[in-house]
Amino acid sequence: MLRLSALMLLYSLFPLASYAQYKIDGMLTDPQQTWGRIHLEYIPSIENLNHLVAKNVVGGSPLDSAGNFSIEGIGLPAGKHLYRVFVMKKTSKAGNYGISNGMVRNFNLVVLDDDSHLNIQCSDVSASFAYCNFTNNPESQAIAQLFDQITAPIFSELAKDTTAHPSELKVQMLSKRSSDLLKNFADTTSYVIPGIVALQMLPDFEAAFKETPQFFRDFTKKISAQDAQSPYVVEFNTKVETLDRRLFGQRTDWTKPMLYFFMGLSALLLALVFKMRTKLKQYEAANAQPVAPDKAVLENLSPKELEVLLRLADGNSNKEIAQLLFIETSTVKSHVNKIYQKLSISTRQEARRWADLLDKT
Repeated sequence: MLRLSALMLLYSLFPLASYAQYKIDGMLTDPQQTWGRIHLEYIPSIENLNHLVAKNVVGGSPLDSAGNFSIEGIGLPAGKHLYRVFVMKKTSKAGNYGISNGMVRNFNLVVLDDDSHLNIQCSDVSASFAYCNFTNNPESQAIAQLFDQITAPIFSELAKDTTAHPSELKVQMLSKRSSDLLKNFADTTSYVIPGIVALQMLPDFEAAFKETPQFFRDFTKKISAQDAQSPYVVEFNTKVETLDRRLFGQRTDWTKPMLYFFMGLSALLLALVFKMRTKLKQYEAANAQPVAPDKAVLENLSPKELEVLLRLADGNSNKEIAQLLFIETSTVKSHVNKIYQKLSISTRQEARRWADLLDKT
């Protein structure tokens, strides 16, 4: 009685509705009445995709005569996680779990959070638990497409070989085709977990990594940008980084060092160009050849400008020239500027050369 009262008090404080609840229901059309029960298994690690762990089975439900079922409960881990929905034959003993892949598949991988309601509708599962519709769950639907459109056709192609062991060349060709399709799916899907599942399904993960390591490096960057906190992202990235170090050694990201190097090199080149231009101007100024006086040019000077030119040649300052010619100093400056402009000169030394040459003409 005391325990019952305690439970009633607990439920009154924390009603069931306050807990995150999940529900998986639907209908599996099974004309041959092959399957008897359906179960839900939690997959905490991407390394568990291909084998079932009995202790991680969190719920189950019988299939009625029409194939209807319903699995529901509370307490799933928060956030998006992988689960396996698998069916067992009517002849299987209770608790005797097992999964199979290939032409006859008895499971689908789904993505659920702690408050999911997933509805599964399958038109015919008597041959294989395949080609189902996962209502309002595009990530689960995307994973189903991996099996239905990529791996199932590969298994079907292998099954066409009537020999006991398919030729090694055929196996290699199909493996290469499967790898290309799975990598393309991972590269193009907008969903993180289905993309990781696709690469986990590679026939030879290490061989695929050796062939295109940059593809995997870029993929880890993409999924980290989308959901860095996902345990599957952390696990997959660790797997790739470990394999990368083992196969290619410790890699250094040279992006920033190279950026700083080129920035410094650009600054150095600009300084050198500026210095060279300055020295070139100095050289040109030092080696500039004076232009010989031309009467036509000299005729452009006014009589007063000619007088000022001669006084410049004598070494007089602007003030002295003003006193000698009885004009204002500002007027002298004006005459000097005009002389420089007309003779294309810029110094009194050049003016002296013109005046000297002028005496010789």
